[in-house]
Amino acid sequence: MPVNQRTLSVNHLCRCIQAVLACLLASVVTMGLGMEARAQDHAGDKQALVELYNATRGENWTNNENWLSEESLDSWHGVTVSDGRVTRLELSSNQLTGPIPPELGNLVRLRWLNLRGNQLTGPIPAELGNLSRLSRLILNDNQLTGSIPAEVDNLALRWLLLNNNQLTGAIPAELGNLSSLGTLDLSDNQLTGTIPAELGNLSSLTALSLSDNQLTGAIPPELGNLARLGWLYLKGNQLTGPIPPELGNLASLRQLYLSDNQLTGSIPAELGNLASLRALWLDDNQLTGAIPPELANLSSLGALDLSGNQLTGTIPESFTQLTLEFFYFHGNPGLSVPAGGAFQRWLDGIAELRGQDYSPAPPFVPVVLSAAGRNDSFFTSELTLTNRGTVFADLNLAYTAHAGGGSGMGRLFLNPGEQRIIPNAIDYLRTLGVSIPETGNRIGTLRVEFDGFSSSDVGVTVRTTTTVPEGRAGLAYPGVSAEAGFGDEAAWLCGLRQNARDRSNLAFQNMGMAAEGAITLRTTVFSGDSDGGAPHVLEDVTLAPGGFHQYSGLLKTAGFTQGYAKVERVEGAAPFYAYGVINDQANSDGSFVFPVADGSLAGKMGQTLPVIVETGVFASELMVTNFSDAAKTVRFRFRAEAIQAPDNTATVDWTFQPGEQVIVPDIVDRMRKMGAAGIGPSGQTFAGALFATVAEGDMSGIAIGARTSSPGGGGQYGVFYNAVPYEEAFGDSAWVEALQQNEENRSNLALVNTGEVDGSPAVFQLDIYDGATGMLANTVTGVRVAAGGWHQLNNILGNYAPETTQGYVRITKISGNNPFLAYGVINDGGAPGQRSGDGAYLPAQP
Repeated sequence: MPVNQRTLSVNHLCRCIQAVLACLLASVVTMGLGMEARAQDHAGDKQALVELYNATRGENWTNNENWLSEESLDSWHGVTVSDGRVTRLELSSNQLTGPIPPELGNLVRLRWLNLRGNQLTGPIPAELGNLSRLSRLILNDNQLTGSIPAEVDNLALRWLLLNNNQLTGAIPAELGNLSSLGTLDLSDNQLTGTIPAELGNLSSLTALSLSDNQLTGAIPPELGNLARLGWLYLKGNQLTGPIPPELGNLASLRQLYLSDNQLTGSIPAELGNLASLRALWLDDNQLTGAIPPELANLSSLGALDLSGNQLTGTIPESFTQLTLEFFYFHGNPGLSVPAGGAFQRWLDGIAELRGQDYSPAPPFVPVVLSAAGRNDSFFTSELTLTNRGTVFADLNLAYTAHAGGGSGMGRLFLNPGEQRIIPNAIDYLRTLGVSIPETGNRIGTLRVEFDGFSSSDVGVTVRTTTTVPEGRAGLAYPGVSAEAGFGDEAAWLCGLRQNARDRSNLAFQNMGMAAEGAITLRTTVFSGDSDGGAPHVLEDVTLAPGGFHQYSGLLKTAGFTQGYAKVERVEGAAPFYAYGVINDQANSDGSFVFPVADGSLAGKMGQTLPVIVETGVFASELMVTNFSDAAKTVRFRFRAEAIQAPDNTATVDWTFQPGEQVIVPDIVDRMRKMGAAGIGPSGQTFAGALFATVAEGDMSGIAIGARTSSPGGGGQYGVFYNAVPYEEAFGDSAWVEALQQNEENRSNLALVNTGEVDGSPAVFQLDIYDGATGMLANTVTGVRVAAGGWHQLNNILGNYAPETTQGYVRITKISGNNPFLAYGVINDGGAPGQRSGDGAYLPAQP
């Protein structure tokens, strides 16, 4: 049923929070005793690393921890060792400057070499051809010169990324010998000559990008042999001749970019066979003849650009079958549009979607920062931008300073399918020309604006963390659309507390554009205790567009130990946003508290809290706030495999008085003590969804959330998430973005079948995309979740797409009648038991 977008977004954010809990569960592992003696480091490998350090000015690297020390090589930043030999070298975006030393060719056990995003210069050493076990050679985004060494054909490469350098010469035909190669990206160089026909031998290839070089000659018809190819990018060269009809054999092809060349002849009708194609870009060539009507068979097509050619005839009327998001055909003087209103209405609809008459609301990030906190903490914000669309995203990042000064705007581009993870948003904005000071506390808001005809299908996620003794800890939150902001409706922040263990902050922002002007917001703080005293009204605060304000220690100001707050707009017309943070007093870990819209629960008969747990390490704290004027009796049903009761479900009823807030440290144990049948003694692992319903009335005014935590850093590492009202879960599909798997992070993904319609199970398909390439890394089918069930896929990238270090997932429900919830969590530590284990939720997107 239709749902008000503002309220939906607020509660959608709540379901993002759900991600938090499940990921933390994956951290519980039994650790080995580590009694085996470690193999001694190989002297030749160590010397090769020393040569790299010296050649690339290691003293200036961003992170050179333990390099050149007597510590074992596996403690040197970015180095992975197995049986005393270096197997992986990961130094991306680490300020390496200078040439790649040929001595790296001595690391003969190396399987992974990633030096992307540095300032490396000079040629690629031919000696790298000695690395016969190397599966990934990632040298993109540097300043490398010279030719591509033919010796790379000696390698066992699955990835070869040399894009965005200054390489010259021809593409070696020897690359056609790399039988295991899955990704080849040589784009944005100065390569010349023809495309070798031998590339058609790469039977494992899924992605080929040769764009933006100086390549000449014809497109080899042999490329039509690449049965697994999903992405073919040849734009921005000087290619001539016709488009080979053999390209119509590429049954797996999703994107075909041939723009900005000198291609001639007609468009092959065989391209209409590409059933998986989502984007076809043929613009700015010299193509002639009519548009083949067979292109109307491309039912998956979302973007079609035929502009800037010499096409003639009439656009086929059968194109109205296509659900295009982007259609460009201008610049063809001999091309006409079919007469009649139906075709014109179809065109008008596309024009709205592609931006001529429609300007999508830009995502608003409520805070990015680089600033000191209590207990010697220092917080920085990691920014992740995900382009799920089929066209390039041209983005403006508009920063409004709250502390430290330096408001301004920077511009960047995202390829279709690309996900870019920016470790420090403030530092990155400075590289884009925003005049933010280099030092000091810098805090502000960020608006991600779409420019021109760029994709509006861009997700934004921020993870703000600080260093803790074991690693890092913090929280995550998504960018917020204008529809998710608050206007005349108040925002409630619940579950706040002020005690020896925790303190709570509250912040709000003016989400409006410059033309919308200032707004004035009022905050009222309520005690959650029945005899806690009268509400405390704070002084009104006026904010300019993009403005930010925070109350630190909010409840302490009011004299309450636990409570909740109401934020409302009293002047102005622009939307606002508000959030809370629960901070651990000892380790400074934070839990992000999403706002609940004043009327978002009206008419709702139930809510789904995606997971609560009780293990030897983790426990879930339940928060229930009744900010309504009437008592409410809520029935809680906890479904978990360990519960010995019908349907594995335990049930309790609980009445909450008007204005009351209850915070239960261990909800599973409380249900046990309340006599819930089926919950046995502690010591087992209980994990599952919690469902709340009311027998009379509706859920108006009942906010439900949980915080799951475990001991660490002298306090507790935890995450907070809200329940999702019935009818507001996902229907058919959802996306989870900003997933990572590397030496410092791992990611989990969880699914919940809400069971709110009937008892049918849900079956899901998971499409896992590699964020670095934008390509499909793997598809997992047949994931079954029973009605009311919760299912977690631990280490979603490492276990299901092991060659992917960062990416995102599309979840599609392929059967079942119930809505579902989905979320991800990043845990600190490349494997369970490593680093702090702290989790940060990753919000699912519709």
